[in-house]
Amino acid sequence: MPTDQTSLDVSTLINKNEWTKKILDYGWIGLGLSFLGACISYFLYHRGNIHYIQYHILFPTFLLAILILITEVLLKTFDPFQDKIIIITSCIFISILSYFHMESHILKSAYILSMLISVFYFQLKNVIFALLLNIFFIVITFLIHPSTSQTDFTQDLIVIILLLVMSFFICKGILEKEQTILYHTYKNIKSRQELLIQNIFLEKDLKIDRLTGLYNHRSFHEYLDILLEQADQHPFSIHLAILDIDNFKKINDEYGHRIGDIILERIGKIIKDNLSPNDFPFRYGGEEFAILFTDVNTAFAYMMVEKIRSIISNTCHKELNGQSITISIGLEYFQSGMDKKTLFENADAYLYLAKKRGKNRTVMNNL
Repeated sequence: MPTDQTSLDVSTLINKNEWTKKILDYGWIGLGLSFLGACISYFLYHRGNIHYIQYHILFPTFLLAILILITEVLLKTFDPFQDKIIIITSCIFISILSYFHMESHILKSAYILSMLISVFYFQLKNVIFALLLNIFFIVITFLIHPSTSQTDFTQDLIVIILLLVMSFFICKGILEKEQTILYHTYKNIKSRQELLIQNIFLEKDLKIDRLTGLYNHRSFHEYLDILLEQADQHPFSIHLAILDIDNFKKINDEYGHRIGDIILERIGKIIKDNLSPNDFPFRYGGEEFAILFTDVNTAFAYMMVEKIRSIISNTCHKELNGQSITISIGLEYFQSGMDKKTLFENADAYLYLAKKRGKNRTVMNNL
């Protein structure tokens, strides 16, 4: 993130292609307006003057149309130089109008337009480029025009150059103001993004168990409340499985808590890897895990926990000298009218029965 507004390159934040297309569209509009203005002038002051039609209407309109068409080709060919091409085109555009309508003093001030166009690209060097280019084209236009006297040339040139210099400082002020506004806007957006990322990590810490990567105890109760509420409104099946590692205290006592954490992490991964995206695995606490199955029948839920139990019992752990461990599971399904406490107590009671019957097994109602 830029440390101050001068280090922020605003030009990188704009869509240069979009601005260029808009300016080019305005060029066609300017062509139409110049043609319309010349036609109005003809009917008001030059009616019947064939020379005026040719020299002040048709010929400049043709040149301007060719200029815009050439510009469109150049923009596609030299894409990185879009800003320079547009500024050069605007200067030539205004010079053509000035040359063929030299009697219009107001039109000579139109060179300011190319200065304003350069501002759209948010770079001071483009404004300087537009200023120098305008002065160059003004001098050339006045020198080659046949009806320009030395006095008119000097007076008009001084006035227009002074006008352009004034417009340069105005454009420079606009750029500096835009730089300040956009910098603070950019800074606020970045701050909000950083805050959002921090909130995401904070939310993850609140919901996810750091060791296993499963949902934690708090998330279990939040999700179970939501699922039960939804099941009351729109009935669908919910199964709760509580899993407990057999003789885990012995592992901690013999191998240490660090090894115990490795085993917990590995068991959590096995559980997570063998569930569908519609199921929710939790580390309920200590060596105890829980799984919420949604929208599956009892036979399928039983098959899934048995698969997990079998994989765990057949997994050897080098940290335990190649020994395997087992888990006991209690499985209960949600029935209409059952509350959260009853659902959990029933699953926990079946887990107790699994331990009592010799461990390494799944127990549920009528099984």
